Amino acid sequence: MQLLPAIAPLLLLAACSTRSAAIYAGATTADRGEFVVCGDTRGWLMGEMWREPSGFERRAVIARLAVERPDFIVNTGDLVAVGSSEPQWEIFDIETQPLRAAGIGYLPVLGNHDLWPDDADGLANWFARFAHLEGQRWSQVRYGSITILLLDSNESWLTSAQEAEQDEWLAARLHEADADPLVRCVILVCHQPPITNSYAHGTSSWVRSHFVELAHSHPKVKAFINGHVHSYEHFVERGIHFLVSGGGGAPLMNVAGPRGKFPDLYDGPRGHHFCRVIPREDRIDVEMERMDDAGAWSIADRWSIQLP
Repeated sequence: MQLLPAIAPLLLLAACSTRSAAIYAGATTADRGEFVVCGDTRGWLMGEMWREPSGFERRAVIARLAVERPDFIVNTGDLVAVGSSEPQWEIFDIETQPLRAAGIGYLPVLGNHDLWPDDADGLANWFARFAHLEGQRWSQVRYGSITILLLDSNESWLTSAQEAEQDEWLAARLHEADADPLVRCVILVCHQPPITNSYAHGTSSWVRSHFVELAHSHPKVKAFINGHVHSYEHFVERGIHFLVSGGGGAPLMNVAGPRGKFPDLYDGPRGHHFCRVIPREDRIDVEMERMDDAGAWSIADRWSIQLP
């Protein structure tokens, strides 16, 4: 697969561009009745000699999502490879134009690559595109009876004051959800996973101590979604579904699957994918839509979150 010739026109266009950053919409009013999780859309880095270059796959995922037309997309982080590079963000803008044209909202969480290597420039590029975040690194979205809490798990780029502020904010949002009879499910989203069988990345003890332990004390928290690992994994711990979805186009990573340290509930083909989230009356259905080597799409996994 010849990827470099395909990306060369985008690199040239981005290098010559002086246009303003594209503006992405936040959550849209429920219309179709589903949203999508799709993370780790970043490109291949020159130093990643052990990984297969990607680029075609990312554009194929975007094209599929433009046809899918969900109400919005939740990106689990690492939208670009070098967050402080304006040309890389301009390529991202060019490639995701079909999503903006279709009026699809875009709800990202910060990944480590989005802040690398200069977090000030990375955040400037980030907030220039996601104005609906109003300069906040964590946010809340209400989607019918579901509350989605988008969190920043990049401990190396958080001050102690920011850690405390986010912890306090999360605790307050979870208590509000407990007290609201119209909220039936809370979903937490951040980049680094607290559970994974990845050979490349370990589990994040920071995410577990700051987010997971608190989540376990709030029964409406039904799912925890992460990226960082460029693959697909599904675990359940103490009634909470843990979903790793990092197949949005970045070079793929291998995971141990059910034979790993943690009991992965999925043992099929992984690869580039997105996850469809469909609220029902008594449950929330989750479908993993996977692209095979020939570029064909099919549902590779399906499971449900039961609602009270």
